[in-house]
Amino acid sequence: MSKSAQPSQKQLLSVIQTQTAIAKLGLDLNAVMTLVAEQAQSITQAKGAVVELAEDGDMVYRAVSGGASHFLGLRLKLQNSLSGLCIAPLSIEAANDNGSILVFSPSELFL
Repeated sequence: MSKSAQPSQKQLLSVIQTQTAIAKLGLDLNAVMTLVAEQAQSITQAKGAVVELAEDGDMVYRAVSGGASHFLGLRLKLQNSLSGLCIAPLSIEAANDNGSILVFSPSELFL
């Protein structure tokens, strides 16, 4: 599917079927994550898919499918992975006159 193309009816139906399957799995987190990885790969026609969780300063591959299957359990430091950077707290850094670095969170900027 190209960036400008709309999802096909088949893809949309697959999303609905995936939602139903997730609901049936209930509270089995590993089963849900595995299903999501498998369905994401299938729906997008990718070679593999990964579901990552943030744990103790790392991004951990908790569910994998297809070509990514051998990466199950892989740990990447948050600051060394794109997904880790995407979930990192937003901050703005500025240097003041004496050379020290000031870091501001969004809540401090928009009071």
